[in-house]
Amino acid sequence: MFPNDNQWITYIKVAEPKNESPCWSDIVGDITYPATYYYIDNDDISFRIRLNGDPLKNNKNELKEFVWGVEINYKDNSTPKKYTVRVNSSGNNYKLQILDNSGLIIYQEDITLGTNVRVIKADSNFPCPNNDDDFFLDFKVPKNKFNGFDFKNTVFKLCYFTSTQDNVINKEYICGDDINQQFDGELEIKKTVEGPTDIKECIEGYWKATITVKNISEEEVTVTNVVVTDYINNSFVFVDGYPILSPTTGVTFDSTTNILTWNVGNLAKDEEKTLTIEFKGHFLVTGEQYLNTAEAKADNVETVYVTEGKIDVLPIYEGAIIKLEGKILDCKTNVPLEDVTVKLYQGCTLILTAIFDKKYSFNLVPGIYTIIFEKDGYYTKFIAPILYTTENLSYDVKLLKKEVITSFCNTNIDIFVDRILERIDGNILFNKVLCSGEEKEFECGCDIIDEFRYEQFGNRLKLYFKIEKNIVYKTDGVKNLNINITDIEVCYAISTQICGKEFKYKYVPKKYTFCKDCCKLYNFFDIEFKGFFVEPMDILIKGEVESDC
Repeated sequence: MFPNDNQWITYIKVAEPKNESPCWSDIVGDITYPATYYYIDNDDISFRIRLNGDPLKNNKNELKEFVWGVEINYKDNSTPKKYTVRVNSSGNNYKLQILDNSGLIIYQEDITLGTNVRVIKADSNFPCPNNDDDFFLDFKVPKNKFNGFDFKNTVFKLCYFTSTQDNVINKEYICGDDINQQFDGELEIKKTVEGPTDIKECIEGYWKATITVKNISEEEVTVTNVVVTDYINNSFVFVDGYPILSPTTGVTFDSTTNILTWNVGNLAKDEEKTLTIEFKGHFLVTGEQYLNTAEAKADNVETVYVTEGKIDVLPIYEGAIIKLEGKILDCKTNVPLEDVTVKLYQGCTLILTAIFDKKYSFNLVPGIYTIIFEKDGYYTKFIAPILYTTENLSYDVKLLKKEVITSFCNTNIDIFVDRILERIDGNILFNKVLCSGEEKEFECGCDIIDEFRYEQFGNRLKLYFKIEKNIVYKTDGVKNLNINITDIEVCYAISTQICGKEFKYKYVPKKYTFCKDCCKLYNFFDIEFKGFFVEPMDILIKGEVESDC
């Protein structure tokens, strides 16, 4: 049996998301949601890793081809040695293994999900380009397979890792403190953060943080080699690339990871030192963010942690009112149409019905809508605006006049004479603003429909699009690719009874535009969608392509 949730021993707390690709190779954690755990009982030693994605294949019955594991590092007569525990599903392997210091496999067994390896959804959502769900990977091995290693008294440390292969660690590698070490001192770390507690992404703000570390040992003990590590949120982009520090001596800052290291030195009993950090910049990621998560380590004390500066980062478009308007035209003649019934849906709920002449206009909050246009003698037309922006949108709608014979449509879709029960003509409009690093030189953007499916619920049809936005930019002359996944669900109200009928459809990306304003990337695309519910086994005719209808 695996440990209960309250039995796991927290080991490494902080592991900043590094956006390792793929997500399930990224170990993540903070003070509230620690990165790694362990547990030792009479029979087994168990390990837990918080991953930034699901390590299971889509069928959920098997691990992806990867390697996750732990190194158990210790010293034998001052000689560094280690054991390695691997969850090895790379290549043709599917084994839980123990390796000795020479790399020899001294124990292995088949991976059995739920028995010796377990994957469960974690209680956190660290940001990742491809997936916001985090997962625990738990695994356990027998203690007696470690050649008599004394887990109770030997001083050792654990290093957790992920890799694409079993003979080298090429992804994450993080280590914790010594286990079973005796400490004779005690540290205290405090932090205060001044500045906005809520702000929109891409909007510049200013914060000031003060970190104080103090020797609070009860006895006359000097705490030696004190090091404070401050994990400044790695989705924060600094103005000019760096924070302002005081003092600057002994402090280094890695602008790639936003990790600050302060070598404090030794602290006598009751001695304290203070570091001031000034931030100016903006966030790239929405949600609950922390400006600072800090830890203090030393030779003869247990590591202590502190988190302050919680900030609610809101989307750029939060609170916006977007005006959506356009002409209503005859598809063939471009003549403006009058007396058009327009129905506005949010999700599958009808929220407004109105009559428009020649033009339509709505003021909408950000979200996903379906707007259906109906006029006697014309086929129903819908547009589905996906509005995550601050921009107003102008879009003309063209209605197609009904003909006697339904000989219209792309030849790639089978059309049956006089037996089309429901025709769906529409355009899905995606209008979104993204936040990117201001220092990045934006080169191009493209959208790919990564996945499409549909479901019918009574008189509602739900269309599901997974949009994969690839953004190519340059940093220091090097090309990089950022991937942003957006799931879209469009609801369409069906007017006839089509239960059990055959559905034929086609979607085509019709138009795509983008522009960059400082660190904001505005983009728009138009997907043309055509669908037909038909009676099967009727006379098949070939259709012709409709142009701009």
